[in-house]
Amino acid sequence: MYHVQYDSEKVGNNILGIFSDDVHDSIPAGCLQITDDQWQDLIDNNGLRRIENDAVVVIDHPLENIKADRISALNESFVTALNGGFDSDALGTTHKYDSEQHNRDWIQASVVSGNIDELITCDDKLANADSKHPRVHTVSQSQQAMKDGMTALLAHKTKFRTLRDSVNAATTKAEVEAIVW
Repeated sequence: MYHVQYDSEKVGNNILGIFSDDVHDSIPAGCLQITDDQWQDLIDNNGLRRIENDAVVVIDHPLENIKADRISALNESFVTALNGGFDSDALGTTHKYDSEQHNRDWIQASVVSGNIDELITCDDKLANADSKHPRVHTVSQSQQAMKDGMTALLAHKTKFRTLRDSVNAATTKAEVEAIVW
């Protein structure tokens, strides 16, 4: 048999500990007796349960917290997508370019220099996975790669902003949870 000790003096009746007849010699006074299934539920959902009217109940988190958590997760997905590379036909066929900040800076620097050919690393999408290596880009090819990179970046930003706005407009937990990258 299991017993739950909780703080009945504070709002929320937060759970302070769980005791078992099989493990503990004495059980503190005022504990609520619970079943094996309730014990397992408390273990599986640590921090998401409380005691109310001598029963274990689910803690309802405020919608604003759920929204903030979802926006944080969407932001992580945005950063992953942003750094996941972009496609460009700047070299005449489709190549995948790295898009971490330092790579975007390198392409921008080659465009700004304006008068020299640059080596920019990209992957021939039609070749095998080991085909990523620096390829010479003319100024106009560098400009096209930068333009394609900016188009991809803006598409990711637009998607993030649209999803973020949808989260902020949601009125229920179910609506928030339905919004995914």
